[in-house]
Amino acid sequence: MYIRDCSPFVGTSGRYEEENKDQIREYGQTVFDNFLRSGLHGAEWPHSAYVVFKRPGTDDVRVLENSPEGVHAEIKLIEELKQIAYKEDLRDASLVFYANYTPCGRCADEIISFKDEYDVNFEIVAAAPYMVSRASCRHCKGFSRENEHGLRRLSENKIKVRGFDWNHWAKLIYLMNDASNLAGR
Repeated sequence: MYIRDCSPFVGTSGRYEEENKDQIREYGQTVFDNFLRSGLHGAEWPHSAYVVFKRPGTDDVRVLENSPEGVHAEIKLIEELKQIAYKEDLRDASLVFYANYTPCGRCADEIISFKDEYDVNFEIVAAAPYMVSRASCRHCKGFSRENEHGLRRLSENKIKVRGFDWNHWAKLIYLMNDASNLAGR
């Protein structure tokens, strides 16, 4: 079952998914397009940040998006994982999530705190670094040293952060396009 974190798809199943499969597929395509366009040098970056992950112990694929109120997708991920950890033991679990941007410094700290509190292993696969200063972007506006330091803190805390390779793109495509995830069963 494919569940988006905001209406109209929260908790959808069966008939609703079947009746709205075109809309759900369109949303999946929008998310994937944002992954592809994130971080392109000289181009306008998508304003939406997404996290895609498969819920531990289920077939549910979750797509979390930053909210208009400013709640980052990674914060939504941590809140959801806390709810899961309340019900089941995640100790030593290996959690992989795909994001169109690397976490900002604040989200990096939240991920580290969750890792330490619940003793889980994280791997973050990101399509682009989020607002970090690169040699080719020294003149660009809006870049943050705090985001760079956040990536360093993730690494120091043994949280893998990597860019997409062909296998990661294939996995994301699989998660986003699996017919049972996007259009019900």
